[in-house]
Amino acid sequence: MRSLSPDRATLAYQDFLRRAKGRWARDLYRAVAADFAAARDRAGPDALADADAAEAVLSATSARYQYFGWLERHLQRLKYASPRGILAAVDAERPALAAELAAAREAGVARGELRLAPGFTPPRYFSAVDFHQHPGGVAGDPLAGVAYDFGRQTTMPAHLDPDEVHRRFTAAVPAGDCRRILDIGCGTGRSTLPFAARFPSAVLYGIDVAAPCLVRAFQRSDAAGVRVEWSQQAAEQTDFPDGHFDLVHSTFLLHEVPRPALAAITREVHRILAPGGRFVSLDFHSPPGGVFGAFIHYGHARRNNEVFMRSFCETDFLGLQRDAGFHEAVMLPFDDGSGTWAADEAPPHWRFPAQLFVATK
Repeated sequence: MRSLSPDRATLAYQDFLRRAKGRWARDLYRAVAADFAAARDRAGPDALADADAAEAVLSATSARYQYFGWLERHLQRLKYASPRGILAAVDAERPALAAELAAAREAGVARGELRLAPGFTPPRYFSAVDFHQHPGGVAGDPLAGVAYDFGRQTTMPAHLDPDEVHRRFTAAVPAGDCRRILDIGCGTGRSTLPFAARFPSAVLYGIDVAAPCLVRAFQRSDAAGVRVEWSQQAAEQTDFPDGHFDLVHSTFLLHEVPRPALAAITREVHRILAPGGRFVSLDFHSPPGGVFGAFIHYGHARRNNEVFMRSFCETDFLGLQRDAGFHEAVMLPFDDGSGTWAADEAPPHWRFPAQLFVATK
């Protein structure tokens, strides 16, 4: 499987952005935390009673917060859209990459491991926004999956290995007898393949709305020698029969959909799970650090085009799962490699508020 191989200048540029993001996540984050505490001491806790009030106060009084937000927005923009950005690097290798992807697509379809839907229209909530500031999203350009794979290297600056969080998630999934496992919103397959080692006798499936990501996912499973049934489907309405799966999992999907779609996905997962089956998700909810944690997380959502991230945090997802028919639903702390934190304890550095959701049918 061909990986993006930019020239040395582009690699140096991307490494600079990654290191700058690390400085942003540590030093600038701590400076903003200090400004937040000082503003609360001056004005009293009622003046910063919620994330919106904190945003209003800090935006008006803290130059460091203004810089924090500006830098976050533009580091992400420059990662993709600049002369040394990821999209330019993809364009430089387009002929070779496109030929390999076309061959992979043909092979995957011929072998019955890749099922695409000609004329498929992604949901409007997916196509209307350039999530993560990825110009054009991951469903348009045939090489978008390659670009997304490369971009993952700087999503979590504390992790030099972008697959670490997926291995940690797989290890955290409760043990059980799993014959068939489905990854919804599987992307390029990074969240799918670790389950082959955890449950070696299971048949693996992955669905996504983005064909470029699914072709890349097939490349990944083919290179690993793991058979996965990849198909282009929306998670709200799949073509799987009732009770087909023992485990359905998702990684960072739920915060990308609006509340009606979230409810529909939950009902659909309940339908396709066998009795006793589990829906296990890793996603961002309940940011630690009280008002400060919510203020930082919701600001990230705005700056990174995560238009439904706050909505998910303000949704009672456990209640929604119970309403869909799950008899048990819990949210558990998840260690992404930087520890776990109490609800009122702000981490010493910026981090995604990752939580593990486990629901049983």
